[in-house]
Amino acid sequence: MYYANLMKWLILLFAGWLLWRLLRARPRTEAPTARTQRGEAMRSCAHCGLNVPESEALTGGDGLNYCCEAHHRLGPAQGGQ
Repeated sequence: MYYANLMKWLILLFAGWLLWRLLRARPRTEAPTARTQRGEAMRSCAHCGLNVPESEALTGGDGLNYCCEAHHRLGPAQGGQ
């Protein structure tokens, strides 16, 4: 009788410990930022046509957008791209 009660308590303690660990290890999801919720405008490179986020695009003095400094130096594409 004594051992049966002891086993019940040990099983209850183990189950409680296991439940505590599972709840503590649950991944916490954070609310997405406003930027990921609404997205960001894309700009097309005047030289190669690559679409880049507006925050990463380089804008030249001519008002055109470029994907990198090298394409900014080269200027708009020749041939109507």
